[in-house]
Amino acid sequence: MPFDEFARAYAAELAGNQDALDALRQSIAGHDVVTLLFSSQDADHTHAGLLRDALAA
Repeated sequence: MPFDEFARAYAAELAGNQDALDALRQSIAGHDVVTLLFSSQDADHTHAGLLRDALAA
């Protein structure tokens, strides 16, 4: 699956789980640093970056 297609699907999945996303935001709110782990050699094309952006929104 091309990354742009994956990104759209992942964004839709996150949007459909707003309660879980809000709970994660609450859980990390008190931390100065949050580390999102992923297993890929291509750091620009992972779910971690998409999740980071969704959490920051």
